[in-house]
Amino acid sequence: MKLIETLFFCFLLQCDSDSDSDTQSSSCPHICSCTDSEGNQTANSWLVCNDFPQQIASSFTHLTIHSKKVKTLTAERLKPFTNLEYLALNGLEMEEIDDDTFEQFDQLRNLKVTSNKLTRIDDATLRNCSNLVDLSLKSNFIRTISTNAFRHLERLQRLDLSRNLVTQLPDLLPASLVELDASDNSIVRLPHVRVLLSRLHRLDLCANHFARYEADNFVAPRLAYLCLGDRVHVVNASAFDWGQEGSASAMRSLEISSETLSVDSLIDSLRRMTALQSLSLSHVTIPSEIRADFRLKELRTLNLKNVSCHVNGSDDLFVFQLAAHVQTLCLDGSPQIARILLSADENLRKFETIINLQLNNVDLSGITSRQFDFLKNLRTLSLLGNPLMCDCALDWLVQRVHNNSLLVANPEQILCAFPADLRGLHLFSEDVTGKLCRDDVNHEDRDVLRAPVTIYHVVYVLIAMTGLLIVAFLIVIILLCKTRWRRAPRETRVVYRSGYSLDLLPAEDQISEFSARVAASNDEIKDPRPYSTLTFHPRREQN
Repeated sequence: MKLIETLFFCFLLQCDSDSDSDTQSSSCPHICSCTDSEGNQTANSWLVCNDFPQQIASSFTHLTIHSKKVKTLTAERLKPFTNLEYLALNGLEMEEIDDDTFEQFDQLRNLKVTSNKLTRIDDATLRNCSNLVDLSLKSNFIRTISTNAFRHLERLQRLDLSRNLVTQLPDLLPASLVELDASDNSIVRLPHVRVLLSRLHRLDLCANHFARYEADNFVAPRLAYLCLGDRVHVVNASAFDWGQEGSASAMRSLEISSETLSVDSLIDSLRRMTALQSLSLSHVTIPSEIRADFRLKELRTLNLKNVSCHVNGSDDLFVFQLAAHVQTLCLDGSPQIARILLSADENLRKFETIINLQLNNVDLSGITSRQFDFLKNLRTLSLLGNPLMCDCALDWLVQRVHNNSLLVANPEQILCAFPADLRGLHLFSEDVTGKLCRDDVNHEDRDVLRAPVTIYHVVYVLIAMTGLLIVAFLIVIILLCKTRWRRAPRETRVVYRSGYSLDLLPAEDQISEFSARVAASNDEIKDPRPYSTLTFHPRREQN
């Protein structure tokens, strides 16, 4: 009897185990994965599928669908997933979302519809997603966004519209926004309705086509990060003047990449940003005559990448005047700025607080230990893409790196350009360090930077060549005219006394005189010869 009870109990345990196994397998559909990219078992709330499953367990609140090709997203497809809090539809080649598709998604907090082919967002597309906190529509083909497309998203904090074809942002944006990314679009006009975005902290408008940033665009008293488009040329100081609602004093980071920026308009704006910690000016031309009568005491990062300047005998750029406490300085692709910095001890003294210095692609041929004696706090140095002269002048750098007192970024990529036998070898290799201070290397004094070739040098050369061609052309014309004049036949007839005449014959080019013949028509002349030859000088008066 006990044996029977024991067998029956084991049978019940086995059935229960099989039931749990079936439940576990059914909770994760065969077209889905319940593990992360590393193969680790994930929590019950996460599900990644290659297609839309017909049904999922209520324990799954996060769903990601990829690889499936869907032209139109309908409410019928999403009907089994109304309990979701997170939904990602990535790379489905989706072209359209039906109205009221998300009608039953009251719990949805995070929606990502990225890398698809959407072209527009209508008023009804997201009308029922009132609880959305994070919305990403990046990497689509969106051109048009209706005015009321985001009006009902009263809790939206993060909106990502980057990498689309948007030409105009909607005038009505949720006041709850904290981050707005509209970079890499074709925006030509910013909103002109002064909507108070009292919570906006980050605004990214890089790589767009609008030309001005003014006070009527955004009212964001808490704005801390701003990146402007690459065609902007005016940044009005009034753009950060919001009266009682706030001021530019909250700005922490400003990034501008524009070849047409008016630096004059930027100066007034910077004066108001007393709390600015990071300033990035890329592809900007800085005039040397501009002066700054203020300091950005909180500025810690200064990025002057691909910046040029008009130097008029002054080495004191306004950006150097602002940098009292900069710790990271990037001059990548800015050889003129780097030359100004390294050629004057006064400029180096202004950057005593630098910890990280980037001098990539600045045509640097050598650096001396004296220049870096002023940078006492320097810990990291980047020198990629420079034609270095590997001689004894760089031995101090090698020693500091080997002593771990200075960290060089990517040392294996720092190559020697001179002398010829070391070309292509990296500076810190044993083959180079043993030959830095050899006697056969020329140690003549030279500039640490070779003069960079700019557009102005090219213009000067073209003007000089054009002038030489014009002079050569005029000389050729003069010589041709002179030769033609000397070759032209010159005949005339001069009447002397009554009865006599002088016929001038064409002369040869190399003869400065003319042959002449005298014809006598008076019978009284008793000359057996009908003609007499005389010599005629054109510049001598003949009788």
